[in-house]
Amino acid sequence: LTLGSAADGTYTGGIAGTGGVTKIGSGTETLTGANTYTGGTTVDAGTLALGAGGSLASTGAVNLA
Repeated sequence: LTLGSAADGTYTGGIAGTGGVTKIGSGTETLTGANTYTGGTTVDAGTLALGAGGSLASTGAVNLA
C-alpha cells in the first residue's frame, strides 16, 4: 500500500496482510488504526506518524529512504 502526497493526511483504517506500506510525498501521513501488516514500512519522503490508537505490526522492518 502506498500512502501520501504533498498534503497532510490521516489513514484511519487498519492495514492488514503480508504486504508492506510505503510513504511518499512531502506531507505528513498519520496512521490511527491498529495495523497488523507484516511486509515492513518504508518512508521514501515526508513524515509517517502514529496518532492516538495507531500502531505498526510487531514484525517487519522500518526503512528510511
